[in-house]
Amino acid sequence: MPHNDALVIQARVANYVIMRVFVDSGSYVNVIFKDVLVQMDLQGYHFESVETALFGFAGNVVYPEGEIVLPLTLGSRDVKKIVMTTFTVVDSLSSYNIILG
Repeated sequence: MPHNDALVIQARVANYVIMRVFVDSGSYVNVIFKDVLVQMDLQGYHFESVETALFGFAGNVVYPEGEIVLPLTLGSRDVKKIVMTTFTVVDSLSSYNIILG
């Protein structure tokens, strides 16, 4: 207090180290941006279509490309947790690679 700084971390997603992961306690979804998935070149992961819009995202309504379930690892060698996490895929520009809700 009185600071309200953003929490930006790095995480391992599907065995890739992802920088600029924004932890947003006000978000109801975990968002991964489509250009990040393209760079990861994932083979064998199932991509589900979704028809739900995201409101308040970047000040407007955004229609996701779909959802994907990927292993998310937080922590380091001695203390880490791996959780299968559902990410909503968004084709939009952002200064972050992932937003964790």
